[in-house]
Amino acid sequence: MNSYIPELASASTNLVSVAWRDGKEDVDFSAHVSTFRRDDGLPDLALEALKPILAEAMARFGSDRQESDGWLAPRIHSALRMSRREAARRGVWRYIGMVAHPEYIRWRWGSSEKTATSERFHGDATRQAFARLWWGAEQFRNGADYKPVGKAFRSQDLMNNLFKMDISHHRPTAQAAVRVLFPDEGEGRAADDANPLSKAANLAASTLMIDILAPDVQLDYAARTDWMLADIDPVLIVEAAGEGPGDPPVPVASVALMSEHLTHLLDGAPSRPSRSHTAPAPD
Repeated sequence: MNSYIPELASASTNLVSVAWRDGKEDVDFSAHVSTFRRDDGLPDLALEALKPILAEAMARFGSDRQESDGWLAPRIHSALRMSRREAARRGVWRYIGMVAHPEYIRWRWGSSEKTATSERFHGDATRQAFARLWWGAEQFRNGADYKPVGKAFRSQDLMNNLFKMDISHHRPTAQAAVRVLFPDEGEGRAADDANPLSKAANLAASTLMIDILAPDVQLDYAARTDWMLADIDPVLIVEAAGEGPGDPPVPVASVALMSEHLTHLLDGAPSRPSRSHTAPAPD
């Protein structure tokens, strides 16, 4: 049986008004909806699984909306089991954000004082509300382990800087950045270290052959396929995000080397006022 993923054409963005973004106006996007076919054997994308997950996030975090990112990102990723090629289609995220679940975006990025900006509904992968969470989980997971994702989203500065850089696709660097900011043992770095850390990582990428210095292993296509074929239970995902695709973990030696290098670069940066992390880790 063939399965398809819905997407929304870019022309649909012309219909987005301030009133619609604020939830005060209805817009019919149906003329701009289309579908594309998934590879043979893959199930339909579990868009219905998002409803209880998003409802729980909005109820659990209330007004602490920023804190919801670290809890929600791995669960969005776990529910929306796509290949990177599928997730690279901006029309998919437009559909999810503008047709399927605009209420979440209004909650997360709007308030009584402001309206969520257009880019949160149909922007690129670093700005669109759902794409940002899914790709953040994709880039910061360590193989099947989602724990680094929750840590990465504890720093909005990290997500607003390193996440946007090409270097974030180098898994040892992404894991090292999380380790330096949020070590498993000992005291973490100051909250305002995230920006200079991102700059240090970018500097390392521009001055070193990091793929040779800190080699990674290839992602496992078969493991991704098995993950996409597995049954999805949104109730279980609400309780625990579970595991991501079973790719090999990032080599320990490469993470250690990049952690040491980033620490050295960061310690050599101009001094900044020190503030300790107080953001709680998501459950």
